[in-house]
Amino acid sequence: MSDIIYVVAKLQAQTGKESALKGLLEPLTEPTRREKGCLRYIMLEDRQNPSVIILLEEWENEADLNAHLGLPHLQKLFGQLPAVLAAPPEVIRYKKIA
Repeated sequence: MSDIIYVVAKLQAQTGKESALKGLLEPLTEPTRREKGCLRYIMLEDRQNPSVIILLEEWENEADLNAHLGLPHLQKLFGQLPAVLAAPPEVIRYKKIA
């Protein structure tokens, strides 16, 4: 059985703050993709509601994901998000079953 962690994070920007949210997230995509254990990191925009951003992530294991979440640039991001989000992020970790 694989230890791969699949993460889906949904972030919804406040009205008028869509560009600000993207501006916070986009610079982190490439550095995150180079982190130890990152297998996939994709940022998507909802076609029907551009204020909604989805992050699709795959990590080799829980330890690598937790190390990612503890990095200084992520901690800084977590402090900046409340100013642009309409609601707290919805983050779900999944495991593959088939």
